[in-house]
Amino acid sequence: MIKETLIVVDTETGGLDPKRDSLLTVAFVVLDGTRVIAKQEWKIKHPTYHVTAKALEVNGIDLVTFDKEALPKEQVAHEMITFLGTHCSERKGMFVGQNTIFDKAFIENFLKGLNDTSYFSAYKDLISRRYVDLMSITAFLNMAGVLDTDGLGLDKVIETFNLPVEARHTALDDAKVTLDGLVKMIGLIQTKQFVS
Repeated sequence: MIKETLIVVDTETGGLDPKRDSLLTVAFVVLDGTRVIAKQEWKIKHPTYHVTAKALEVNGIDLVTFDKEALPKEQVAHEMITFLGTHCSERKGMFVGQNTIFDKAFIENFLKGLNDTSYFSAYKDLISRRYVDLMSITAFLNMAGVLDTDGLGLDKVIETFNLPVEARHTALDDAKVTLDGLVKMIGLIQTKQFVS
């Protein structure tokens, strides 16, 4: 049995390099089993945005509109750590995501880059180094012949299970869809069904 509190995570970023590109949005969905007990999304304002045209095309973010809605970095960090502290004070949180290492790297680089180092220290106390990755689970189930998704991305999971999507490439909706995909895959194993 997993002892950590499970937190589905997703980010939208200005590119693929967590050391160079801006973290734009972060969403956390806290689980009790597979039941959602809390969720939150933040948009992060940067003095200078480090983004690529391709990333903005994929996530559909217009920086002018985004900047008006976004919160200062330190405020977001404070709210994120407060949120995690509320749900991970007794048991560390463990992130669940689609290519989770990508999201973890962006969140950790964002927190490390702040003037106040206490945010990253608090994060390390609250979040486990271990994580669950839907992409790896998808690959494993394909290797085992349980799934045939013709790819490992979230779009293939959505297509395979006909998952409802409200706003693809927003952090909160992608976190919800990741959770839906995970629940479907757990169901396949529990019922020993096979999908192609």
